[in-house]
Amino acid sequence: MASKKSKQILEDFMQTHGMEEKQKFEPTTLEQIWGNDGYMKYNTFDEDVYAERLSEMNKTDLQREAKKRGLVPIDDTKRLRERLMKDFRLYVAGLNAPMKKKGENKEFPPDVLKTLAEGR
Repeated sequence: MASKKSKQILEDFMQTHGMEEKQKFEPTTLEQIWGNDGYMKYNTFDEDVYAERLSEMNKTDLQREAKKRGLVPIDDTKRLRERLMKDFRLYVAGLNAPMKKKGENKEFPPDVLKTLAEGR
């Protein structure tokens, strides 16, 4: 009777091998390959969180943030916020390149193959 109960408990567990099977994005920088995901630069990847943080900043804080990000601090706070958001979006998009599907062979039309063969 004890073996039946222990067998039932063991069947409830799921075995794992530690490999991430469904990786959504391909690493684009050496830091990502080494394990740094780039999170520390902005402390978020969520656009709404960063926009909220910028909305709470005054002009001096925005200029300090721009200097920290390597941007020229300007006097117009609205344009500065927009520029900081654009820089944030570019940074996040640069880290998240979509995975390339392996084994996907495209068939080329015969006229394209003929054109490519002319250079041989």
